[in-house]
Amino acid sequence: CSDLYDAGVKRKGTHMPKRISIMTNRNVTSRKDLTGYKSGSPFDMLESIKKDVQGYLGNAFQNLVQYIQNKPLYFADWLYDSMKGKGTHKKVLIIRITVSHSDVDMLQIRSEF
Repeated sequence: CSDLYDAGVKRKGTHMPKRISIMTNRNVTSRKDLTGYKSGSPFDMLESIKKDVQGYLGNAFQNLVQYIQNKPLYFADWLYDSMKGKGTHKKVLIIRITVSHSDVDMLQIRSEF
């Protein structure tokens, strides 16, 4: 967590290669440690990403952090967002999420929804 803080909020200007390396090259267990980021920073992980990283990369980092923090809630949010609008691509997303998680963690997703 301190490496990520040093590469982002602590310094003037984000050290993007280091941040990308930390967010993408660690295993799931190491990434779960990122949820303790707030203890060493004035911001939580999502606030820090919103301040430091914009565009597609920022969106990808935010999705990754949300997934790490609470996987069922992440998919419940995706389902909710895809059901509240119109469009055929959203139907595909709903089907994809429900089919891919039907036997694994749909009960957890349902409780978060």
